[in-house]
Amino acid sequence: MAKTIYLVKKNPESKKENTEWMQMSGEEFYRFTHSEEGKGRYFIHLTDDVGYEADEIYIEAGYEEYQDWYKEARRHRYLSDCAKDTMIISSDVPVSGGEELLLIDTIQDESISIDEMIEKKEMLKKLREALASLSSDEVAIIQTLYFSGCIITEAEAGKHLGISQQTFHYRKKKIFSKLAKFLFVKS
Repeated sequence: MAKTIYLVKKNPESKKENTEWMQMSGEEFYRFTHSEEGKGRYFIHLTDDVGYEADEIYIEAGYEEYQDWYKEARRHRYLSDCAKDTMIISSDVPVSGGEELLLIDTIQDESISIDEMIEKKEMLKKLREALASLSSDEVAIIQTLYFSGCIITEAEAGKHLGISQQTFHYRKKKIFSKLAKFLFVKS
């Protein structure tokens, strides 16, 4: 049967090597911690979370030792609380529904395939070529719309370039049409 042990330093100023301990009962420990002599002293609670048959020990410690223990105890409690909300299951578990479908088969692979990567590189290469084929006025419109660092309306973009909103819109549509032909027709 587990019991609780209370260990208090006889002399709180003593060095670690020369420490003498007093063992107290629960009642004596309570009175001690609520007395003037017990104020400002720190105690570490040692217990075994795995096997509850082990004794519980309250032992006096220095402030730094107490801080280290407290930090670790809070971390342990946090991990313990997280573990309560976690359930570990095998990825080989069949998913209900009658089919021979395993849980691992339902997990989406979010990595980009090599084909997709090559396709993306090719599209970026084509886009660079398409942008290089634009006139300086057309490049100015694209830069104003997409590379100015802020979101602006067509009217604001047109004003910035010294043209009307209608003219800006017409030129933008013409540029997009030109880019689409270059990107999707040309090989």
